[in-house]
Amino acid sequence: MQSFRRFIFPILIILFFIATLFSINHNDSHPSHIQNASMDLSDWNANQIIDLDGEWEFFNHSLLEDISGTGTLVNVPHYWENNPVYGNLPYGYATYRLTITGLNEDQVYGISLIDAGTSYRLSVNGNIIMSNGVVSRTSDNYEPYWRSEVGYFSADQNGVAVLTMEISNYDHYQAGFWIPLNISNGSTLFNYEIIHYVIIAILFGVMMALGIYFITLHLLSRKEQKALSLGLFSILISMRLIFTGHRLILILFPFLSWNTVIRMDYVAGMLILPVFGLFMSRLQFIPIKRQLEYFYFILSLLIILFGLVLPTLYLPDMLTMFKLLVVGFSPFYIYTLYCGLKNQIRGSALMFISAMIMFVAVMLEFFFGGSIYNFFFASFIMISFMSIAIADEFLVIKAFSKSLESEIVIDPLTNVYNRLYLNKLIENESKGRNPLSGYYHLLFLDLDNFKNINDSYGHIIGDVILSIISERLRSFFGEQSNIIRYGGDEFIVLYESAAETNIETIIQSFKQYLEKEIYIDGNPYQVKGSIGHCPYHSKHDRLEDAIKNSDAHMYKQKQTTMQQN
Repeated sequence: MQSFRRFIFPILIILFFIATLFSINHNDSHPSHIQNASMDLSDWNANQIIDLDGEWEFFNHSLLEDISGTGTLVNVPHYWENNPVYGNLPYGYATYRLTITGLNEDQVYGISLIDAGTSYRLSVNGNIIMSNGVVSRTSDNYEPYWRSEVGYFSADQNGVAVLTMEISNYDHYQAGFWIPLNISNGSTLFNYEIIHYVIIAILFGVMMALGIYFITLHLLSRKEQKALSLGLFSILISMRLIFTGHRLILILFPFLSWNTVIRMDYVAGMLILPVFGLFMSRLQFIPIKRQLEYFYFILSLLIILFGLVLPTLYLPDMLTMFKLLVVGFSPFYIYTLYCGLKNQIRGSALMFISAMIMFVAVMLEFFFGGSIYNFFFASFIMISFMSIAIADEFLVIKAFSKSLESEIVIDPLTNVYNRLYLNKLIENESKGRNPLSGYYHLLFLDLDNFKNINDSYGHIIGDVILSIISERLRSFFGEQSNIIRYGGDEFIVLYESAAETNIETIIQSFKQYLEKEIYIDGNPYQVKGSIGHCPYHSKHDRLEDAIKNSDAHMYKQKQTTMQQN
C-alpha cells in the first residue's frame, strides 16, 4: 500500500489529462431520427451538432444524374446487401437523398463525415461540397479513399437544401452509408473537427514518445526486455490511432493509397496482441514456457505476411480470428496480473487496474459497437499506468545497484572509500574518464605503531580507534575531499586545493588534531601518524605516480621521526 501511494500523484495527473481530452472529444451530436427523407430545421439552434440519421431515399445502381422520382426509404446507417453479380459481395454504386427545410439562406452550414464505403461524393443542391476517392459505375474508373472531411454549404432562397450522397464500392467487405453525417453551423463544426485532430495528435505524440523512451531504455540496458515490449506496444497503439477513425496519417501523407492505409490499420491493430503477450510473459509474474514466446513471434510474422500479401477482401477474416485470439488470451492475461497482485509484486496493482480498463474497452468495441476512441483512451491509461510501474521498477533497481556499488567501494568499518574505489579511479583515469577534476594534494597517512595498540588492547579497541580516525579525517578535510582506507592502518586523502596552498601548515594542523586523546570506555588512547604528500593535477599527472611519490615521502617522514626519537 505504501508503494501504491507513491503513484497517486502521477495517476491523478494522467486521469485528469485523459478526462479533459475525453470531455473535449465527446461527441455532443444529437440524433435526429429523420422520417420520410425530409427534415424541418426551423426551430433548430445551428450551433448544435445533430446527426442526419434516419430515413433517406435510396436509389440502388444509380448516380445523381440517373435518379428520378422517389427512391426506397432506408435507415441510415445503412449497409448494402451482397450482390450476386459480384460474387455475393456488397459491390456496386448507389445514391442517397435527403431534403432539409427551414434553413437560413444567409447562414453558412457545415457537414462532416469520417468515411463511407468506400468512395463517396456529397452534393447540396447540385453542388459538390466534399468527396473521397472517385465514385464510378465500374471498378475500372473507381478509386477508394478514406479521410474525414468537412464541407460547407448555404441553403437556397427558400431555405431548402437537398443532400445527395453518391457511394461506390468494389474493394471492401462492407459498403454503404454506414456513418451518419453531422450538420451544424460552419464555424462550430470546423472548430469541433480541429479540436478532434488536436486531441488525436496529442495522444499520438504522447504514446509515440513513450514508445521511443522505453525502446531507448532497452538499448541502454539490454536486460530491460519489458521496456522493449512496452515500447513496441505503445508505438503500435499510436500507429493505429492515425491509421483509423479520422486517419490523421492522410493529413500528413495525402498521397497514401486506400490499400496501403487499410493494410497498415489491420497490421498495426493485430500486432498489438502478440506484442502485448510478450510484455506479459516478460513480467514473469507466473512461469512462462519458452514455446509461448515462440508462438507470439510466429504470430507476429504471420500477421505481417498475410496483412501485406492477402487481398484486402480477406483481411476481415483475419480480424475475426484476431478477435477470437483476444477473447481467448484475455483471461490468461488477467490471471497473470492477478498473480502479480496476489504476490504483492511491485507495480502489479497499477497494471491490473489499467488492464481491466483496457479489457472493458476492447470488449465494448468488439461486441457492442463501442467507439474506437474509447479504446485509444483506455490504451493511453494502460500504457501510462504500466509506464509508471516499469519506470518505478527500473529506478528501484538502479538505486539498489548504486547502493550495492556503494557498499562494495565503501569500507564497512571506517565508512570511507576502500582500495577498490582507488583502483577504479586509476582504471578510469587510464581510459580517459577521470572523475577527478582540478588540482589536489595527495596525502598518505600511516598510523605509527598501530600494531602495538592491537596487540596490547585488542582488535576491538583498534577497530574503534580506526573508525574515530576516519571520522577525524572527514571532519578536518571536509566532504569535498576523497578519504580512502588504503590498507590496515593506512589512509589516502585526495585534498582538493589551490596549487599555492601551504600544505605543510595544513598537515601540521591535522597532526595536532589527530594526536588528541581518544577516550573509549573512559580510557584514554593516543595515536600519532606519519604523513607524506605529493601534488596531483588530474589533467597532467598520473594518480598511480602520485600515490607512489606520497608513499615514499611518508616513509622518509617516518624514518626521520624514528631517528629523532
